[in-house]
Amino acid sequence: MTTFLDGPAKGQRLMLKHSPKNLRVVEKGGKWDALDLPSDVPSPGETVHHYRLRTIKGTAHVNAGPGRSGFYPIAEYKHLP
Repeated sequence: MTTFLDGPAKGQRLMLKHSPKNLRVVEKGGKWDALDLPSDVPSPGETVHHYRLRTIKGTAHVNAGPGRSGFYPIAEYKHLP
């Protein structure tokens, strides 16, 4: 699980497969996502916030159904204004 310690995404938790050093977090209509792959681009109307990796605490195996099972990093991010 990826968590955000401060900034606009504070308290949000996302299941991301990757934990890049710099992460773009997007919000639209109260729904949050992250652009964790180099090929990801924001959709029209999404607000983009910049976060920097603070720490990776390990990984967790999650079985959340078809296409969502696997190992996910347990990471924390800090907002960069």
